[in-house]
Amino acid sequence: MKHSRLFVMLLSVLILSGLIISGCQKKQEQPVVKEETTQPAPAKVDTAKKVEPAAKPEASIDLKGEWTGKMDISPATLTITKVDGNQFSGKIHIKQRDEIKQEVSGKFDKEKLTFTMKDMIHMRSAGTYAGSFDKEFKTMSGTFTLTVDNIKVKFSLKKK
Repeated sequence: MKHSRLFVMLLSVLILSGLIISGCQKKQEQPVVKEETTQPAPAKVDTAKKVEPAAKPEASIDLKGEWTGKMDISPATLTITKVDGNQFSGKIHIKQRDEIKQEVSGKFDKEKLTFTMKDMIHMRSAGTYAGSFDKEFKTMSGTFTLTVDNIKVKFSLKKK
């Protein structure tokens, strides 16, 4: 009986070992193949309306005339007498303790709404101007830079 018990135990151990070893083998995973449909994907429909920007009426840019305002704290008047393409010229009058009357010449960019201008008469108070217009070209503002001392002064002018 001893032998039969021993035989059953040994047989049980062998069977369990075989099961354990066979269960631990690496199995190759089979790739999952998805069946592809041969139907074409439905066409995407763009339901959003394309909104074209409203055609901006070409505003008549009329820089000629009198522009009044302030150069720092002093009253100033710019009179533009000539416009040729994107260039202009005229005179500026600044009422300070010593009045300044100066001829100016400049150019502007109507898309960027910017301008540059410089004094044409060489004197101590001569300088350069840089700034921008509002969308309607009715006001201009920027910075005046004194050539001699590199002093910067803000200005703002409105078309009359």
